[in-house]
Amino acid sequence: MSVVTDETTPMERVFGAEVGRVLGGIHQRMGVTLHTGQTVAGLERTAGEASAIRLADGTKILADTVLVAIGSAPNTEWLDGSGLPVRDGVECDAYCAAAPRVYVAGDVANRRSATGGRGVRMEHRMNATEQGAAAARNLLSEIRGTNGSRAVYTPVPYFWSDQYALKPQAHGILRGAERVEIVYQDLGSADRPRVAALYVCRGLVTGVLGIRIPPRILRALRELIVVPKPLGAVRSQADHVLSAMG
Repeated sequence: MSVVTDETTPMERVFGAEVGRVLGGIHQRMGVTLHTGQTVAGLERTAGEASAIRLADGTKILADTVLVAIGSAPNTEWLDGSGLPVRDGVECDAYCAAAPRVYVAGDVANRRSATGGRGVRMEHRMNATEQGAAAARNLLSEIRGTNGSRAVYTPVPYFWSDQYALKPQAHGILRGAERVEIVYQDLGSADRPRVAALYVCRGLVTGVLGIRIPPRILRALRELIVVPKPLGAVRSQADHVLSAMG
């Protein structure tokens, strides 16, 4: 199997280069050939079926099957001309409201924080469930004329990725971090590493990642990022939590 990515390590945009190198090493030990920092220039076909891909540097990779994973775009074309604020999804406020009596939730919702920060669009199953419930409650409050009872949607996103025997788990916002602080790392077992990392966005710790970190420890780390704080204030607490692993 071969994997082609324009990143320097697998999943670098989400997990950062440090964690990406750990995961990339595992894929290589499982027999995967990584072509990093590369883009695909074209596909070759034999008898109408893909038989190889050509990379921008001229490399040719023979293939029986080609899987193209390029992400997704929000389906908002049907809202053209509606007057709703559409840009990378439907823009909404901290209450999930895009306009009077119009609320959005799930992958299409581009939500601004209560402090007016940049919009965030989350493509996570847990977010779709939690934001849908929050949007419905706030919509009903507006319909009933009790806007004062609406609640700001303040999630701590959660997602995971199954990679062989590992299940990297993340809480909070990781993408866009300007710094990734590895607070625990045990690479003694090449195929079953342990890693814990904090993700810093705009000077505040907004996310945490755990690979083979016990659930009770990861839950305790999650509590440290519910209210984003500077790294200095979180690092010592994280070290104390992780010391319980021995």
